[in-house]
Amino acid sequence: MVLVAEEICVGCGRCEAFCPEDALWVWGCLEIDSEKCTECLNCIENCPVDAISQQ
Repeated sequence: MVLVAEEICVGCGRCEAFCPEDALWVWGCLEIDSEKCTECLNCIENCPVDAISQQ
């Protein structure tokens, strides 16, 4: 499961650009569509503030 630390997320949208499944959207803070997410971890690797993690 991919999780977002909302208190750290700056809403830059970089993760959204790297998601091959279109499972992310940023509107103030990152939201993840868990049904679309395949846990490829591209979002984690590309988050500049380390606000995304895998549980």
